[in-house]
Amino acid sequence: MLIGGLLPRTIHNSTLVPTPGEHKTVQARILAYAQELGWAVVPREEAERRRGFDAAAQGSERARNASLFFEEGLHAQVRRFNPLYTEAPGALPGKLRHLHADIYGNPSTPQVYTVH
Repeated sequence: MLIGGLLPRTIHNSTLVPTPGEHKTVQARILAYAQELGWAVVPREEAERRRGFDAAAQGSERARNASLFFEEGLHAQVRRFNPLYTEAPGALPGKLRHLHADIYGNPSTPQVYTVH
């Protein structure tokens, strides 16, 4: 049961004391900080639409072919930060999708990427 957004825990003779959950201790603070920096919080429904979730599917199947990024915004922001970036829209998300999320994606020697 949630109590004011917190999960209860039992201590000292069954006295209930709220235990902060991940949202309160981590996510809410990060979101507030991002907003202070000028970032916009995107509602879940809009984020799923922009990432290409399958609205007709159920559960985790909805995200099966979705992007990890808002691809239309990613390219625009990369060009804004680095006007010399010349790759086509979609090239960067394609490269990012091929990164390994394990020890093999963390090479022992740093790689240097140059922009032509």
